Amino acid sequence: MTSSVDPAYQAASAPYATPELPFTADGIAGMRRERDRVLVDLAGWHADKVEITRDSHGAVHRPEEPKGWTLYLHGGGWVLGSSTTHGAIMTDLAATSGTVVVGPDYPLAPESPYPGALDMLETLVRERTSAEPGPWAVAGDSAGANLALGLALRLRDDKGPMPAALGLFYGCFRREFDTDSHRELGDGTFGLTTAKMRDYWSLYVGETDGSPYGDLSGMDASGLPPTIIRDAALDPLRDDGAWLDALLRKADVPVDRAVIPGVPHGFAHYTGLYTPAHQTVSEVGRFLRTTLDA
Repeated sequence: MTSSVDPAYQAASAPYATPELPFTADGIAGMRRERDRVLVDLAGWHADKVEITRDSHGAVHRPEEPKGWTLYLHGGGWVLGSSTTHGAIMTDLAATSGTVVVGPDYPLAPESPYPGALDMLETLVRERTSAEPGPWAVAGDSAGANLALGLALRLRDDKGPMPAALGLFYGCFRREFDTDSHRELGDGTFGLTTAKMRDYWSLYVGETDGSPYGDLSGMDASGLPPTIIRDAALDPLRDDGAWLDALLRKADVPVDRAVIPGVPHGFAHYTGLYTPAHQTVSEVGRFLRTTLDA
């Protein structure tokens, strides 16, 4: 597996780099503002085929002649990110899945730590499925993939309305930092660091173990829907995807996992500019469509 970044990815992503600031109240607020300001200019490959509106929860991406809906949960370490920063991913997921993609601005840590986001998301799902019965999917990237999986587990345990499919991009599922991928890739050479992940986890779940739908290392995978996992080869979180893949297979949950070479954490942002990112988002979209239709 390649250990260098694809030059085409570097060229696509370089204009959208934003600074990392200290995890103080001012630093977090500054990073949120800067990411919204810079990443709002990223458009999806299929931007001309998807209508984007806003409702009381966040952004709604509606393709031509939609069928069903997908809840998309943005990444950002539970601390950063928004429906603005992840608009390109949601646009192309809407176009390739044929579903309305709902991207809520869920409450962020540290102002709203675990389980604040999950509480809001479960309420949203119950309201929407009551008003719009039928199959639906949930997807997310990074911390959003954690929320997507945690939400599915919580709905299963609460006997709530279950998604028919899961789409997970480079998720952080365990509060573990001694994996091979963390040791090999967590020093910042490729962006995301192990130290930063420690900070994110601390702000989200604190220092206790009382977060069964946050730190998912003890999860029971039985009863989960078909799942697609797409990981980045140069990502310290890569082994979380491998761990989840094995866990799902052991529980006889249909799963499709692939690792994309030459890219770091967060590469799907550039779906409108970088062909492997678009191909990856499209694969997830097609999986969701096929599974919802089954």
